[in-house]
Amino acid sequence: MKGNRFEKLTRRILSGLAAAAMVVGSLSLPQGALHVSAAQNPVAGDKLVKTANIQEMKLNEEETAQFRNWALSVEARGNSSVFGKGYYYSLLTGDEKLYYDALEQVINYPLDYRTQDDTIEDIMNLDENSVAVVYENEKQHRTIELDAMEIMYAYMRDHVDEITVQCCDVNIRQLDMVDGTCAAVIYIIRTQRYQNCDFEQMHDDLIAARDRLVASIDTTQPKPVQEMEVHDYFTNNVPYKDSALEDTGDGLAHTAYGALVDGTCVCDGFSDAFRLCLSELGITALNVGSSSHEWSIVNFDNDWYVVDVTWDLRDSGDSGAAETDTGKYEWFNITEDQMAELDSEGSHDLTTTSRRIPFNFNGTKYNAVYVTSLKNGEQDTYPGESGDEDYTQQDSENAGAYQILDEYSVRYTGAGVRQEIVDTEDIIVKNGEVYAVTEVADRAHKGDKSMKVLFIGSFVDTIGKKAFCNAKNLEEIIILSDYLENIGKDAFKGIGAKKTVEIAIVCSDMSTCKKTKKLIKKNLDKGAKVKFDLQVVDDDRPLASENNK
Repeated sequence: MKGNRFEKLTRRILSGLAAAAMVVGSLSLPQGALHVSAAQNPVAGDKLVKTANIQEMKLNEEETAQFRNWALSVEARGNSSVFGKGYYYSLLTGDEKLYYDALEQVINYPLDYRTQDDTIEDIMNLDENSVAVVYENEKQHRTIELDAMEIMYAYMRDHVDEITVQCCDVNIRQLDMVDGTCAAVIYIIRTQRYQNCDFEQMHDDLIAARDRLVASIDTTQPKPVQEMEVHDYFTNNVPYKDSALEDTGDGLAHTAYGALVDGTCVCDGFSDAFRLCLSELGITALNVGSSSHEWSIVNFDNDWYVVDVTWDLRDSGDSGAAETDTGKYEWFNITEDQMAELDSEGSHDLTTTSRRIPFNFNGTKYNAVYVTSLKNGEQDTYPGESGDEDYTQQDSENAGAYQILDEYSVRYTGAGVRQEIVDTEDIIVKNGEVYAVTEVADRAHKGDKSMKVLFIGSFVDTIGKKAFCNAKNLEEIIILSDYLENIGKDAFKGIGAKKTVEIAIVCSDMSTCKKTKKLIKKNLDKGAKVKFDLQVVDDDRPLASENNK
């Protein structure tokens, strides 16, 4: 039967898809948002929490006078970072910005390692190049309540090339003076491990490593393809550093230096390096984080996308992603809703300054499947430059959801689909050429919580692995194909857990219907609630039906 597929294609077009009309009847469901999802990858990483508490120190009258005279010699300085005050600075309050400014002044002047608590005498003996002072003219409680880590995280996200803060201890001493006013002194102490580091040279080495990676990217490609190649570099070449989770003194694992120079890091090292490279390529990106994890958001055409390089690694400590299909990109250019569905443990709950970001991360156009097709030259146009106008489908609004396989056939990928009724179509028409839809991609609608009705088109011979896994709100599946021979592992795993799913299989003979039913049952959970309706439809024979469970 398969050999006659393309002979039947013309007949199917002219017949108006009679079989589909017979099965669907008067079916009419409202259109809604469809949220594609995927399974959680266990790789995560804890952000390094340095000592940055604001500690109070009360001064007597003599100490107050001495301090005021001494502080006059402290002058503001610049910073050698390739990033200046950035987006995260703008999210801070006025008080927080005072501390951020002071931290920026002293970041390049770490002091030698110390163990003792500092007194006012110790502070006043600091080299003036190594200290910054924040003055307040109100009672001390106004500044003592600030979250020092909030300020540090904002600074580190604005300066993703920064190494010093992660490898040293930031000290903030709140000085309460006898007249009720206050000041704060900020200085940085090297930890024992990094006492002999040349941070300036390390910064130069980091930028050189970034430049080498960026030079390897073909900048004539669309920007999302360049982004994917940077993503692939890290997932294929940089292992996750498990030991850093136990070793709180391993600051370099939390930096772009760890990813690009040392060649191993944890989550914030990946997100810092990813952003550092994208910035050089002219791609807008930011870092966002929770209390235990950090990842990236990327902007294309004024839409923001979530990217988590860390969670696209295969295993903690592994040397890269094992899969070459879309499983390698489960966390590449996804939406905020997909992020929430992927992460059931809350590792991606926004905290600190990330909560203050005023926009959503819900871009859908440049998803992994579409960017892969751009990379492979399978798309003629780059949306944002010339749009999707070349694509038309018969009875479909799912433009961009198809990947050309050869001169006759396409693969349905699910890209950009947002609706409760998902139709893989029989054919699509592109630039006047007619293609049969013959495949459903791996993970096309894995974890989809919005899809309620699914149509499998008349010429589909392959449904990829986990294509509809955990689509837990599916109510009805209609399969119209005589040619379905391959259903990937776990393609329908997780459906029928909450409610019974009605599965109509429509073929030209009953034996093909039963074969298709067997293939589906093989990829269902044991105990899944499903009801099969096997129907025979042929142009020369009347309808025959067999209803069973």
